[in-house]
Amino acid sequence: MKKVLLGTTALFALAALPHAAFADDQPVKLSVSGFFQFGYGAALQEQSKPGQWAQKTLPDAMKEYGVVDLSGDTKFANGLGAGAFVELYVPSGSNVTDATTSTVSHGNVAIRQEWIHLTGDSFGEVRFGDYTDARRAKAVVAPTWSQNTLFSANSSDIAYVGNGATTNNTTEWVGNQYMTEVAYFTPVYDGFQLALTYAPDDVVGKNSGGAFGSSTSFGSYNGSGYRDVFSAAASWTGTVDGFSISAATGLTSAAAKQQASPATTQLQNAFVWNAGATVGYGPWSVGAAYEQFHNATYYGGFSGPTGATPGIIGGGATNKTDKTADIGATYTIGNLTAGAEWSRSYRKSVGVTSSYVFDTVTPGVSYIVGPGVDVDAGVAYNVGSSNGKVLGVATGHDTVLELGTEVKF
Repeated sequence: MKKVLLGTTALFALAALPHAAFADDQPVKLSVSGFFQFGYGAALQEQSKPGQWAQKTLPDAMKEYGVVDLSGDTKFANGLGAGAFVELYVPSGSNVTDATTSTVSHGNVAIRQEWIHLTGDSFGEVRFGDYTDARRAKAVVAPTWSQNTLFSANSSDIAYVGNGATTNNTTEWVGNQYMTEVAYFTPVYDGFQLALTYAPDDVVGKNSGGAFGSSTSFGSYNGSGYRDVFSAAASWTGTVDGFSISAATGLTSAAAKQQASPATTQLQNAFVWNAGATVGYGPWSVGAAYEQFHNATYYGGFSGPTGATPGIIGGGATNKTDKTADIGATYTIGNLTAGAEWSRSYRKSVGVTSSYVFDTVTPGVSYIVGPGVDVDAGVAYNVGSSNGKVLGVATGHDTVLELGTEVKF
């Protein structure tokens, strides 16, 4: 009887533990953050083959880009944690499309990514929802003088290029920028961390009813062409003899869907990998990144925040190979950061003789006016060379003065 009473008491004690924890635990409360960027670009000089680059038809332009993030986290007495994240994006043009919606117009708000997560000191973090792949999430890119990649030579938020070509990117998308998926991040061990993501489809699986999953035909839903998107990445961050080092590498694979129309060129399975590292010492920071994208695919009418279409140069080409490299160095004195960055991309379509090389060099300075506020000024020198115009882009070069500011909140 004594053993039974002890066992019963123990069961009641265990049952009471969660209730005691719940009494002190706090729910997730979302807070607002984000940023707004404004840029002005003026063409200082431009030279190209007739009818290819802009040829000063628009010698200057203003652009903007901003997001609003809703996020919150909490940690319970039992050691587990939970949180949520929603990113809102306001397109700045009347013909801009977004990765997570159909075509939208200026003034409409699109949700680019939204996910919840569970965390624990022993198992790491699991995310559920609309998120990017592990390779992009953990990627390390070359340092840039421009705060928050406002005018970066690699994956810039705002860019001015005379020929309208996509800007260089060492973290290209596979299909859509965000996908409904499951992501897992291990705990950090001595600076090392692993990440894994899986999406059954490269679309955002909104609960809109209809058929199971998305369509098996290319381009019929959000320009989707891939299924079974797997991604893995590894990163390390640490300090060695006064040098701060960050490095990461990752890969993503995706299986092509069957085309609905036999007259349409069948897509190929996509595979992309990247690697990058930065080293800092005192006021100096240097680094580089590289990516290879095999069977990069064009999704017509699909564009990112700068109007650049991921994975392509030109209109309608499919199954291409993209190679992009990025090198940068910065020097920081107080609130002032100066530096230069160079990025090169090489693109070629399968079965097409034409290839395209695009170089961007961006020296400049950035000054932090106050917490979350900076002003940037730099020069972008863009050079494009093609052995033909089959890919729908041009041969030429331009020099652009770039001025901008950013406010984070």
